[in-house]
Order: sequence, then C-alpha cells, then structure tokens
Amino acid sequence: MRAIFAIVALCWPAIAIAQITPSFNSGCTIGPQGEMMCNGLGPGPRKPGAVGPFLSTLYIRLEPGASFKSTSFPGDCVLLGINGGGLSNEMAPFRKVDLDKNIVTLMPKEQPFRLRNQSSKTVEFQVIEIQR
Repeated sequence: MRAIFAIVALCWPAIAIAQITPSFNSGCTIGPQGEMMCNGLGPGPRKPGAVGPFLSTLYIRLEPGASFKSTSFPGDCVLLGINGGGLSNEMAPFRKVDLDKNIVTLMPKEQPFRLRNQSSKTVEFQVIEIQR
C-alpha cells in the first residue's frame, strides 16, 4: 500500500502541470456564399493572466462550394474528420485535406489556410486550436 502511495505522490506534480484550461466550444455551418450560422460560445480571447496551454474546439459543417479560412486562429490547428469527404487548400502549400472519420490533419499557425469543399455533399469536421 505504501508503494502505491509513493508512486501516486511522485506522479501527481506531472499530472497537475499537464492540465489544459477549459475549452470554448461552438459549431458553425458555412454556406456556399460565405454565410455563417453559429451556436455556442465560440473561441474567445484568453483571460488576462492565464497561464499554460489553451484549447478551443469548433465544429464545422461546410456546404458544397463553401470555404473556411484560418484567419481567426492564432495557434496551431488540428482538423479532425467526422463524416468523410475532402477539402482542397487554396493557399500554399496547395494540398488536399482528407476528412475521413477520425483522420487528423495538423495545420500549423505559420501556414494560413483556406479550405474549400469541392464535393457535392456537406462535410463535417472539428477544428481544435492549441495555443501554448
């Protein structure tokens, strides 16, 4: 019993340091003409004096022909596919983004992106922003 307590006591500081502040969550649907309908709080500014990493998630439904820009994300973004499909990045590096279920794509903050749905169906994905 003492050995288990000693292990937990040694690991406890590492667990406390690795915690991430609460995230902001919202969802948006973007139409082909650029109209956006959102619900939820949406990503907001960090609280003054906040320390440590910051995580926010945004659920996106992108209709056929619609595009999504990275201008509102100051940190690195991870795209998590939900219902399949694919997007094309209209900014360098020009590449396809696969949105198959549970496929993860890193979009670094140094490389702005504009993703366009060129398929005939609505695609769904999550944007997870990580600020350090």
